[in-house]
Amino acid sequence: MHKRRAILVLVLLGICTITTIAEAKSGTANVTWYFKDTNVSGFSHPSGHIFDKFMNRTEVPTGTADYTVTLGPGERAWWYANEAAECDLTIPCGEWTFHFWAETNSNDSERIYPRVVKVYENGSIDYITSKRRYQGIKSAEGIKEINYNVSGSQTSFKQGDRIAVEILFSADEGEWLKIFYNSTTYKSKLISPQDHYPIPEFPTLALPLAIVLGIVFFLFRRKREKK
Repeated sequence: MHKRRAILVLVLLGICTITTIAEAKSGTANVTWYFKDTNVSGFSHPSGHIFDKFMNRTEVPTGTADYTVTLGPGERAWWYANEAAECDLTIPCGEWTFHFWAETNSNDSERIYPRVVKVYENGSIDYITSKRRYQGIKSAEGIKEINYNVSGSQTSFKQGDRIAVEILFSADEGEWLKIFYNSTTYKSKLISPQDHYPIPEFPTLALPLAIVLGIVFFLFRRKREKK
């Protein structure tokens, strides 16, 4: 009876382990990265921006305070994934969605260029999406909700690389763009195609694997003792 129970437990844990590994290896849903107000640190990143913050896929904004960043002509705001890739992986080609709120002081449709970036571990970059202009926000509209979709190519990541967002404001002198983020009202975010970034680390799988191996060792030892 004990042996049958042990075998049943072994089978169930084996199924659990296989499922966990399968989920780790393949994406099952789009991933949402929320723009946060935490300054970047702990890794190499490109310089020359007026704004460098983290974005987070697990912390949905809960506060009511309005966080903003104001860009002048030619200035850029960047948000970096707070987690680097934990192993080599590939994000398939697909549609990326920028969802954020902004306002401007211009009476003309302004020129906003949101792009997705791959930041290498050494701080160099490649753009995942093309530089395509969003033109559709005027001062008379006040704070406007922007949904911007752009296609990205298949991109390979090495361990230590990370995803980032760049929002470039291209305008005439004296004009500005204010971006709102990180509050319950303005949950600005990036939505990726289906992916498996950044991949659970080995400790996520270590416990079920250890239990399975322990039961196998126990059954093998019992079998030897009976001989």
